[in-house]
Amino acid sequence: MSAEKAIVWYSYSIVAFCVVGVTFVHIPPAMGYDWSSYKIFCDSWVWGSLVIHFFETPVIFFNLYVAYFGLKKLTPETRENYLSLLSSSFTTNFGFFTIECVQLFFSFPNHAAGWEKTTYVSIVVLMLGALIFLLYVKNLLLNQKTGFGLEVHMDGFYHPSTEEEIVYLVKEAATRNVKIRCRGAAHSLSHAIYAGPLDYPNKVSLPHPSRSEHINIMLDRYKKFRWLDDKTGVVEVEAGIHLGDDPNDDPGQSSFENGLLYQIKAKNFTLEDLGGIIHQTLSGFLMTGSSGGSLQYNIIDNIEAFSMIDGEGNVEWFYKGEDHFNALLTSLGVQGIMSKIRLKLSPMFIIEGEEKTVAMKECEVDLFDEKTLDKKVPLMDFFKKNAYARLLWWPQPKVERVVIWKADRPQDPPEDNFERQPYSSLSKYPFTALFLQTGGCVIFTMLKNRYFFKAWKKLLPVFMAYKNSVYQIWGSTFTAWVAAWIVVYLLMIVCFAISILFFIVKIFEPKSNPWLPTWVVKMFQGITKKGQTRTFSDYPWGSLAMDNEINDTILATEFTEMWVPIEEASKAMNFMRRKYEENRYKACGYYATELYATEESDIWLSPSYGTKVLRIDLFWFTHNEGDPSAETKGEDGFFNQFWDDMKTEGITFRLHWGKFLPGHKIAGSTQTTYPEWATYLSKQYPRWDDFMKLRAKRDPKNIFMTDYWSLHLFGK
Repeated sequence: MSAEKAIVWYSYSIVAFCVVGVTFVHIPPAMGYDWSSYKIFCDSWVWGSLVIHFFETPVIFFNLYVAYFGLKKLTPETRENYLSLLSSSFTTNFGFFTIECVQLFFSFPNHAAGWEKTTYVSIVVLMLGALIFLLYVKNLLLNQKTGFGLEVHMDGFYHPSTEEEIVYLVKEAATRNVKIRCRGAAHSLSHAIYAGPLDYPNKVSLPHPSRSEHINIMLDRYKKFRWLDDKTGVVEVEAGIHLGDDPNDDPGQSSFENGLLYQIKAKNFTLEDLGGIIHQTLSGFLMTGSSGGSLQYNIIDNIEAFSMIDGEGNVEWFYKGEDHFNALLTSLGVQGIMSKIRLKLSPMFIIEGEEKTVAMKECEVDLFDEKTLDKKVPLMDFFKKNAYARLLWWPQPKVERVVIWKADRPQDPPEDNFERQPYSSLSKYPFTALFLQTGGCVIFTMLKNRYFFKAWKKLLPVFMAYKNSVYQIWGSTFTAWVAAWIVVYLLMIVCFAISILFFIVKIFEPKSNPWLPTWVVKMFQGITKKGQTRTFSDYPWGSLAMDNEINDTILATEFTEMWVPIEEASKAMNFMRRKYEENRYKACGYYATELYATEESDIWLSPSYGTKVLRIDLFWFTHNEGDPSAETKGEDGFFNQFWDDMKTEGITFRLHWGKFLPGHKIAGSTQTTYPEWATYLSKQYPRWDDFMKLRAKRDPKNIFMTDYWSLHLFGK
């Protein structure tokens, strides 16, 4: 057993022992049966109980703290502290073990009841086992290899901390003829991220790959930041640095303070644009071709150079203006591993904007290029005239609203006494925002699953994510950890009762005209009140990522993101409206359709290469029943219906590489649609063949080319 796995087992065993032990020793007194051991200390039951609790309570809390440290605080840097805690724990628990042995011994002359003797024997045996387990864990830690980044851990990842370690792992993959991939924030689909067999769900925020001989790297220890010139704003960062805080960072090391945006704001610098969230690693954002919502600004404008490790372990720097810079900046991990990034930062600025919800008929934006007489702004003109903008279109019957989010960028730099008025999509109180998301998750899961207990199986990880987030909000302390467990258990009880009621209503509502979906959509969308305008004025790191308070695991959402050339935007929007009107909830689902625009790019595999684009984002709730990318049938194929029909209509589109891509097995056949879609994608990128020729040179043994990417890029 590895040291990491042993620590987890030991920690959970101690928690279980403490909770169960405390519960069982209090059952007999509650039923009127006294412990004879109290007479050892004094004749009074009350005073005897107080004396025993005086000794036992600190020991129990100390053991819980040791378990908490092992689960939440243990890192390579805190390893020695944990070893010291284990030594103290052994001394303390051995003393406690001795006391329990004494109580067992005196239970015989005191003529204790059989249940009391049996309980003492059980406690002594379990404590002896716990002491032996503790020594075993300590021995594993003491004999653990020093090459921390060069061994696979119980989470299935290698955790290198230097470029040399990454190079070693690349060469190891080439020698062993296995695949190698890097994980950032796991915000992309799992099959797009990990190396190894595709025997696990293809979902976002899946924290671990399946166990295999292939090499999966997590860059959580490779995220150093250094100033090259703090006067002009030039920095160099390692690829694992997050833009902001990743609330679902599995090792628990991510914070806003060690993210890129926080460290550059200290010197009054920022980035030109951000996406809807800042949970991602910078390298993951760039390698998947991600973008913010602006036709004027782009984060790529800040990128000056980057280094990349090829399939033979060679490290090379690429600089803006070079052909290979454009070839490799968005390369999906199939050309190599991005190692370091050099940025020329932008001086700090503020954004001033507003959000409001309006009925479709009252929307100031002409979504469908109808050129009516009420002076509506054409869709693409709306995106052009606002520095940053996003539309959420709720097309469901009897809902039909649009949420308009827009912001401008004043030319004057922010004053020293600038007072923030941040944007919040749910609530300015983090705990309330988490609660709303968890409630929404429970309702959506119940709505789109036919079987109650299967739905609840999907919800269990959600409650654990809620517990972890509450723990972080309340300060990441031992007290917060205990309190978070209590809160999540209470919440689970309440949600279980509500979900039973919800399922009963769903069973008996009329199938011909169900009202529950409309009610749910109105309730969820109603967080933003119709007609109410909310204004904000803030730094970009605070409000430009407008969805940042959404937890990727709790309100887990998956996307397909279609990038349509600006000249075909009107045709695409009218197609979407017609699709929604004809197919109702089968097409519009229970979420909004998100609309962004992005400026043209020189990056070869950027979906906006050579053209400004309208981005149409379709949402799919992760816990829904069915596969959204499969053949359109029953609960499957939600995304596929749009891909197929848009292609049939002759509407040109590219796709975000980290989201769902078209391609599936054909029912009742051994054939697939992957070759057809690989051919389609290849025709959308003028530099596609150049990219593939370069890839063959940089990765001669195909160690970066996984089965998933082979299917989508080559159709086989």
